[in-house]
Amino acid sequence: MSKSYDLSDGLLNLRRWLLEYEGTGLTLSGEDVRELRKLLQPLATKARQMEHELSRHLWNEQARADLRRLAEQEDAVVAEAARPGTNLRLLSRTGVPFTDGRPRA
Repeated sequence: MSKSYDLSDGLLNLRRWLLEYEGTGLTLSGEDVRELRKLLQPLATKARQMEHELSRHLWNEQARADLRRLAEQEDAVVAEAARPGTNLRLLSRTGVPFTDGRPRA
């Protein structure tokens, strides 16, 4: 099995194995159930890893979309403030802190 197809290959192998018993049925002993659980555990682990990776990609893409939307909104505000005829003015960044106007002691 190739690493990227471990999950689907494992499930297909399990399906092929079960196909033998489709007509006759199957009774599992306790040992058989333990072996089946051993086969299923790595498949469940791989499925969880893939879900985490997909979730990371989805969250990251949503974050990028949110940042693009925010940047577009900020650009629109700046464009409106810079539009001729508006009474809005951009404040310069002088580094002067806001005060109440009283002299400092």
